[in-house]
Amino acid sequence: MNKQFSPLIAMAIICIIELWLDAASSLKKDFVGEAEVLKLQLSPKNSS
Repeated sequence: MNKQFSPLIAMAIICIIELWLDAASSLKKDFVGEAEVLKLQLSPKNSS
């Protein structure tokens, strides 16, 4: 295992986490909306 990869991996993980956190707030709204739609689509018998 090369120690040179450790800082690169750490930086990559940090960048990914930061991007995910930035998008999380807006994605949560989309996920909640899609979750509701999926619930209606997966359980049409219960809805209608």
